[in-house]
Amino acid sequence: MKDAVEGVPAPSAKLAGSLLFAQLPTSPRVSRSDSRPEGQTGPPPTARATPALFCNSQNGSVAYSGQRASVIDFSSPGKSAAARDQTSAVHSSGGDVLRVSVLGSGTSMGVPTPGCHCAVCKSSDPRDNRTRPSILLSYSGHNVLVDTTPDFRFQALRANLEHLDPVLFTHSHADHIMGLDDIRPYNLKQRCAIPIFASGDTLAVLRRTFAYVFEEAPPGSTVPLVELREITGPFDIFGLRIQPVPALHGPSPVLGFRAGAFAYLTDFSSVPPESKLLLAGLDHFVLDALRYTPHPMHSNVEQSMALVDELRPRQAWFTHICHDLGHQAANDRLPENVRLAYDGLTLEVDL
Repeated sequence: MKDAVEGVPAPSAKLAGSLLFAQLPTSPRVSRSDSRPEGQTGPPPTARATPALFCNSQNGSVAYSGQRASVIDFSSPGKSAAARDQTSAVHSSGGDVLRVSVLGSGTSMGVPTPGCHCAVCKSSDPRDNRTRPSILLSYSGHNVLVDTTPDFRFQALRANLEHLDPVLFTHSHADHIMGLDDIRPYNLKQRCAIPIFASGDTLAVLRRTFAYVFEEAPPGSTVPLVELREITGPFDIFGLRIQPVPALHGPSPVLGFRAGAFAYLTDFSSVPPESKLLLAGLDHFVLDALRYTPHPMHSNVEQSMALVDELRPRQAWFTHICHDLGHQAANDRLPENVRLAYDGLTLEVDL
């Protein structure tokens, strides 16, 4: 497996405010939850500080440990023998293909948009039915989710998502975080916390928005069990190198992610030069293209086409699409190497 950005120089540390390109540290996380399966009788366990648990749900089996980083390699220097063994197992298990599933390709209001009767909202083409934007990265029996949209429960059922490993967050807007509570079935099934990777600013918003997750849980209640990890640079998940790609969403910093020759960059209005270096040599690039007309917070079709022409990925896919763009009509206007993404689109990328 090759590094995602082999041979690409690191961008400057001043990029996107506080985001520094350094090794990802491991930091403590305290979570409280009644994790009993529904229907189990007897008093709930006493709410208490819970050690960080990470699921290894490969091939349907669940292994979990209170030893942080015993089953996942978060940074190269000083990793434990168990983490090295886990990484080696991933490399030797034939997991040389990254499967990317587009769970949602729509804008924050979704398509059809409530109360709208335009041609796209009334379209009979199923590709014009767009839930809020999210993708799933699957490899070697692992599933890495990018963003928990308000549609996450529906998206997970539609994709037959049997287990969930980490969640990566691009930023903290409602259409990207409000489905967080719906990870609870995976906590119960896998009997462990779900690690969450995000910038420091996004983690702070998650703590405020989902304060009940981090407070004492009432007896008998079930809340999401999570482990927070701040993204400060490239990191590894089960042997897959994830490269954060900072960008701007209007005035706000956001993150895209690169894994191998695939990159995902939603909700952006501009990409700094340092980040463009991280997007060279892509096979598949899924990027924001909200509509034809300009928008202060999002890239439009013209701007995204200019970025594609500059970066020259083998194939580009537009996402976070509003009801201004009908699927077939828009594709008819685009070059062959650029297409609209759609809910259910699946890509495969060699690692």
